[in-house]
Amino acid sequence: MTADGRPPIWVNVGSSTSVLDGYVNFDNSPFLWIAEWAPWTASVLPRKYRRVIDAFRAAKARASVRRRDCRRPLPFGPGEVDHILCSHVLEYLYPPDMRSVLGEFHRVLRAGGTVHIILPDLAYMARRYVHGRVDADEFQRQLMLHPERGESLVLRLLGLWNGFGLTHQWMYDSATASDRVARAGFTVTDDLETPSSFFRADDDASLHVVGLKPSP
Repeated sequence: MTADGRPPIWVNVGSSTSVLDGYVNFDNSPFLWIAEWAPWTASVLPRKYRRVIDAFRAAKARASVRRRDCRRPLPFGPGEVDHILCSHVLEYLYPPDMRSVLGEFHRVLRAGGTVHIILPDLAYMARRYVHGRVDADEFQRQLMLHPERGESLVLRLLGLWNGFGLTHQWMYDSATASDRVARAGFTVTDDLETPSSFFRADDDASLHVVGLKPSP
């Protein structure tokens, strides 16, 4: 319970199949729509896409998940939300869209509320390449800035349906990600526990930025 005696509102934006119990889970994947409304179409899709649809069906059995484009306003009033987790989503957006999404997080969070942003760590990837742990091909696969085999018709259709590309649009290191979160009005902190502190905690390839919405 919160200090005013109500259940906390925790939101998982761009959950994919990593839905969390006790959270309002949002995702915009077309595969979520197929899992909900047209599971029969999975039979005509390649196996790799059928696996994703099956994973969404399993996720929906674990926790509630709603389809929503994270660039649209969240369905909450100002200051209604206590915590937001946004993991491996913002790198798929162009920087202006990222700034808009962070601004929306700031709007819906209460004073003292927290946002937990997780992103691929560009610095980690670059170090592995510079030190010879991966070659140039693998480095670029990890960056995901372009489809390795070109844009297939399926990728183009999924991108149109999803509303944005399925490749990374911008990459961040800890300093640039923290700067974006701070510019959105949050106090960036390294030592604050949040309800999602456990999430991807052992993933060395991801960076974590926690922002606290200060009191007015």
